[in-house]
This record gives sequence, C-alpha cells and structure tokens, in this order.
Amino acid sequence: STSSSGFGDVYVAALFQLWNKNHQELHGEIGFGLPTGSIDQEDVTPMSNGNDVILPYPMQTGSGSFSTKVGMTYLWQAEKLSGGAQANAKFFLNENDNNYRLGNQYLATSWLAMDATDFFSFSVRAEAKFAEEIEGSNPDLNRTMVTTANPDNFGGLQLNYAVGANYYFSKNTLKGLRFGAEMILPAYQEPNGIQLKQKYTLNLGTQYSF
Repeated sequence: STSSSGFGDVYVAALFQLWNKNHQELHGEIGFGLPTGSIDQEDVTPMSNGNDVILPYPMQTGSGSFSTKVGMTYLWQAEKLSGGAQANAKFFLNENDNNYRLGNQYLATSWLAMDATDFFSFSVRAEAKFAEEIEGSNPDLNRTMVTTANPDNFGGLQLNYAVGANYYFSKNTLKGLRFGAEMILPAYQEPNGIQLKQKYTLNLGTQYSF
C-alpha cells in the first residue's frame, strides 16, 4: 500500500451580511488560502524498486499555491420549511515550486429542509461542481507510469444530489449541540481524461452554538 498524511492548506474566510429582511438573508464570503500543506510527499510505490519517490498529485496534502475564494449564500425560512442557494469559486493564484497549479474550482448548490419536530429535521440538496485541469506538471512525475501522474486527468463536471438529517438538543446539559449526517450521490459525471468515478460520499458533523 502507498499512503501520505499531514496537514493541509490553511484557509481563512470572512462572512458578511448583505441583506436581512422578511426571514430572508444574503451573505457574501471572501477567503484566502495559505499553502501550508506539502507538495513533496514521498513513499514507496509498486514501480519504485523499494525507493521513496514523489507521489502523484491527489496524494499531496497541499496545493503549494496561494488561493482565494469568493461566494454568495441566500437563505430563507418559514415556519416548518427553510432553504437556500450558494455559489462560490476558488482560484489558485500562482504556480507552485513544483511547476504546476491546481485547477480552479466552482460550486453551485441549493437545498430545502423540513422540521419534523422541534429537534429533528430532514434535508434534500442538489449541487453542481466543476474543476479545471491542472496547469503545468511536476517534472519528477512520469505521466506514463500511472493515470494520477497525468495533469490532464483532473477536474471535470459532476452533478450530485444529497439527503440529510439533523438532530438538535434544545434542553438540559447538551443544549446547543447539533449532530448532522448527509449522504451525497452522483447523478451525472463527466471527468476530464481517465479518472475513477465517485460512488457516494457520507458527511458526518457536529456543531455547538451558545
């Protein structure tokens, strides 16, 4: 087996309210990414004769580039229903020290949630994701050895749908704690080049407000 691990890039963002009226809100987002993750991860591979070699692009923990992210989120809320829509874009600003730059990423999503009880809710969501190919290439990677070493085999279009549930504690010592789960399933995939298709993604999370 081949593996890599470590910290990724650091991302700092600011959210600001643009509008709030009649149970509707509009927020903007501006963020900045710092290339704190590694782009020099090495390990032994089946083709390296027992030697540590540079790993392909997906196994690097960082981008090696500064980045910026801009986005907009719209929210609305009724008595039992709520929903919203979000669009954002992430841009990698410079070529990294290994002579490549990750492709820019774009996301659009919309969701609808319904309160089943005062503490339990369901949600449905649809999203569209598009990522550009990698620009440039790491000279230490041989693109003919494995498909993930070819910068043309990255990015593409993906349409997903998702179902989720949230449980909120409103009383006693756990008041303010929220648990959430969401299953994301692909509806349509058109990757660039040769890539593995995705089957599903399961997100689990917790949040505490006070």
